[in-house]
Amino acid sequence: MKLCMVFAVLLGTTSASSGSLQKRPVVHTQSEETSDISTHWNVTYFETYKQVFNTFVNEEYILYQNGTTPPDQGLYPNAKFFEIPLRTVAVEETLSLTFLELLGQRGTVRYVQSPQYVTSGCLRFLINEGSIGALEPAAGIRTTQVSSVDAVITGSQSPDSKSLLSTALFFNKEVEASAMFNATASRYNCHKRAAVGLHTKEVVVWIDRTPTESVISTNAYKKQLTEDAGGVFFGNSVTRFTNQAAFVSTISSADIIIDEDLVQGADIPDLLDFCSKYNLPAPCSDHNQMRGMYTRNIWRTDRLRAINGADDWWESSIAEPDLMLEDLMNAINFRINPSHDRTWLRNVAIDETANFDTAICVDPGAPRVPRADECSEIVPPMSEAPTPFPSESSEAPTPFPSESSTLFPTVAPTPAQSTPPTSLPTLAPTPSLSIAIQVLFNLTFSQLQFDNLPEGFTSDIEIEVAKMAFVSLPDVTVVSLLPGSVIANVAVDFRAEDLQAQAFSAHLREAAVDNANIFTSSFSSAYGVPAISPPPEDIGSCASHILQICGIKANCETSGDACSFLEEQTDAWCGGTCYGSDCCELNDGKAAGFVVGVIVVAIFIVGVCCYGFCKYYRRDSRKPSDVRMGSFDTNSVAERENNFGRNASVGSDYLSDDGSAGV
Repeated sequence: MKLCMVFAVLLGTTSASSGSLQKRPVVHTQSEETSDISTHWNVTYFETYKQVFNTFVNEEYILYQNGTTPPDQGLYPNAKFFEIPLRTVAVEETLSLTFLELLGQRGTVRYVQSPQYVTSGCLRFLINEGSIGALEPAAGIRTTQVSSVDAVITGSQSPDSKSLLSTALFFNKEVEASAMFNATASRYNCHKRAAVGLHTKEVVVWIDRTPTESVISTNAYKKQLTEDAGGVFFGNSVTRFTNQAAFVSTISSADIIIDEDLVQGADIPDLLDFCSKYNLPAPCSDHNQMRGMYTRNIWRTDRLRAINGADDWWESSIAEPDLMLEDLMNAINFRINPSHDRTWLRNVAIDETANFDTAICVDPGAPRVPRADECSEIVPPMSEAPTPFPSESSEAPTPFPSESSTLFPTVAPTPAQSTPPTSLPTLAPTPSLSIAIQVLFNLTFSQLQFDNLPEGFTSDIEIEVAKMAFVSLPDVTVVSLLPGSVIANVAVDFRAEDLQAQAFSAHLREAAVDNANIFTSSFSSAYGVPAISPPPEDIGSCASHILQICGIKANCETSGDACSFLEEQTDAWCGGTCYGSDCCELNDGKAAGFVVGVIVVAIFIVGVCCYGFCKYYRRDSRKPSDVRMGSFDTNSVAERENNFGRNASVGSDYLSDDGSAGV
């Protein structure tokens, strides 16, 4: 018999009879208390059991307490009966594992389908020591495994963070789940309110790749996440493309591109892999048809990997929506919480790589600890509290209490009161003893009035420039604002390499010459496209070259090593320095000449050897044999010389000892 959990659950137990039960203390509750956990889950509490409906799969469950008599099956002819709390389960989808861990039920797991995709350190520990086995696909073995556990939890077509609450019903963990869910909702809403004050809205597109198609996501879950993070969700009437050119053209206006294509194992996709997968023409970094490429906002969701390469995004992100929101807010506008260390999102456009989790499990029996940052209010509370993401309702469930207790009251978190700021705070530059070079330039906003500047204007400039220059936010300062057409004098500090400063300077110069808009569409919509007055002089004679070879970030390799005599310098060289890894290439002319020379020398050597060998052979073959029937010829040297002399005297062709012909 199978159970469904919002996700859909297969059960291994059969309906129990009262005669087979051992009597234990009865858990009393108030009768017939009903609660809607979510759109798809409803529970009614009776004296010793719960009646649960899962409308998503149209199933009814009777969950009776361990040691009590189950209700008459005739009252619930279509229901599946379970003795709770469940003691052992098998799991078909790794997403369900995270909810079990949060509830402290890691020890109930006996089998996991595809254990190679598990990212939890403690679960991997239990798998390695043999406490958790692989749920086999073979029918016979699988039947045996299923019959040995209380339930088999399968995957959901529409999981969300409230799956924690529905899972808790089967373990009598409603109290813990409710407290945990409320804490998650509180953190989520607090972070969400921080994004309300954003003056610019980045357009975010979520994409994926199947073997035959490129896909634009229309997932409502991601739409809410994007909007709560302060972005604009990219929607399109056509979502699946076999024509790659049409796909690229469709998403070209998005400021931020998030690629969810799943890649397991040790392979860590980079920007070149992105371009290859979506058929972008080379050179990849110069493909400016896509705005996200031009502004260096190509993101993947695989920053956190298990040591075996399994992707944690697909296992944990749904269960921790507050952490998902923080990651996306940091990608859209890292000024809100610049100290946040992203868990899943990484920017491949600036060569961010993945982190392999090598954490050691300290206590396999301890509940999993949520990883989101704590949040304090930075804007006044709204008149109406936001709906906790990603749930259909913020109403908390009525838990199944312990004996003689009343129903656990759900207390909504009270937002902290604060005074609204007049604008987002401007972070002063952090003094540094290691500034290598500073780039100064002006931005002229002809559409703005100096006496009527929008709130957060200077902050938004600093954010925009910091992202453009790939520096930390404190390294960008709007030094002054001049009246007339609003002129912002901007300083960017580069702390280590001057290559990046040179590339950024060249980038500004090219944009000024081409009159190009290098700002995000949200910034341009809010303030117009500013005219750029780049630095008065190029920073270094190779600035434009560095920009072309290395891109704006300019984190390429540099070398001054000379090429070999058969090689020539590539276009990566400038001013005696090579910028990049391909510094030398084979000189076809020199290589061809070298090969011809080798062949000529070889022919000459072979010819000389053949000539000398042939002459020696002709001379030696006409001498009398010194070996007869295996014995040594006892003729003296004098006799042989006499014989040679006689032969020579009759005009033989033998040569004399000095090489002259015999007479």
